[in-house]
Amino acid sequence: MLFLFFLSLFPLSHSDAFRGLSVMFGFMLTLGSAGIVNQLMSGLVLVYSRALSVGDFVDVGDTVGVVSEVGVLSTKVTIGYDTPWRQVHALLIAAAEKTPGLRMVTRPFVYQRALADFYVEYELFAHMDKPLERVPVLSALHANIQDQFNAFGVQIMSPHFVLQSRNNVVVPAESWQAAPASPER
Repeated sequence: MLFLFFLSLFPLSHSDAFRGLSVMFGFMLTLGSAGIVNQLMSGLVLVYSRALSVGDFVDVGDTVGVVSEVGVLSTKVTIGYDTPWRQVHALLIAAAEKTPGLRMVTRPFVYQRALADFYVEYELFAHMDKPLERVPVLSALHANIQDQFNAFGVQIMSPHFVLQSRNNVVVPAESWQAAPASPER
């Protein structure tokens, strides 16, 4: 009520234009508070579902930051239906276990995210010790995934895969160190 009293003190406060602006301001306030309530509820869901932990590196929209605990790293691959899913799980977990910077206290795990027309989409989850080192750890993980899949002759398929060749498209072990590659990687 006090707010309405102060509004009545403004010049032209009884005009139609002022009333229209007041209604628009009211809608903006209502919608703005709905957004705040939505964010508050989303935050509570994240906290109580334990989706984020202290130390997580988060990249949401234009915001990048670190939560204050150890977090989770995930990466996706798509593999053809001709490869047994148990083998894919084992290869992804083996690649994570060979990646420095990932925590092995909580064992890495794999979810099958989608059954597409030509491939299965797998997602590997692993915990990180230092979320700020996300980029080099993720790069090392991707390299280890490629090595694991190539070592066992399993083709990683892109989401734009259309035509299967007669042989799996993999890099044979004898070509892993082709020039100018350094032998230590």
